[in-house]
Parts: sequence; structure tokens; C-alpha cells
Amino acid sequence: MTEWSAEPDDPRTGLITLDPVPAYGEDDLGLVWDEERGWTLVWGTDDSGRHTHFAALSDGPLPTPDELTTAVQEAFRVRLPGDTVTGGAYRYQDDQDDGFEGRLTSYTR
Repeated sequence: MTEWSAEPDDPRTGLITLDPVPAYGEDDLGLVWDEERGWTLVWGTDDSGRHTHFAALSDGPLPTPDELTTAVQEAFRVRLPGDTVTGGAYRYQDDQDDGFEGRLTSYTR
């Protein structure tokens, strides 16, 4: 069953939990978004319930819906390596003059 949650705290984040897909066996899957790093596919969990594998799905915090759909479809077709997230951010939550708020608002239309 697919579920979602969001946190308005800084940085803003969201999580969509997904049903397993064949490329990832029985691993729990999730799509995680945060305003600094963008979209990440997460899967597998350790004993504490934390995800163990991470793969970046976007080159910024706000890919177009078509770009994200394509990335997710490809990730579901072929298992991604689980270590493709870098430690850096594309932006920081307190960046006020980067146009992010306007671009984010455009997704609500």
C-alpha cells in the first residue's frame, strides 16, 4: 500500500512509501524529497527501521513531474546502486533569493 507524509519543518521534507517492485525484491521502498537535496529513492531497512540504500533521482530540488516520472520508472525497471547520494545540497533552506519559493508554488496549480 502506498502512503505519504510531509513535514513543514526546516528543511521541508516528504516521504511516499511504495509497494515492493521486482527489481528490489521484498525491500520496502520510499521516495523521499527535501528542499535541499531533491528526490531520493530509498530501500532496505536495518534493525532500527532506517533505510540502508539511497539513490538520487534528481539533479536539483524541483525536477519537472515528467523528469521525476521518467527517473522513477527507470529506477523500478533496473535496480539502482544503493550509494548514489552525495553529501552536498543543491540549495539551503535559508536561501532567500534563489527563486525556490516561486518555483515551489508553481507545483500547486
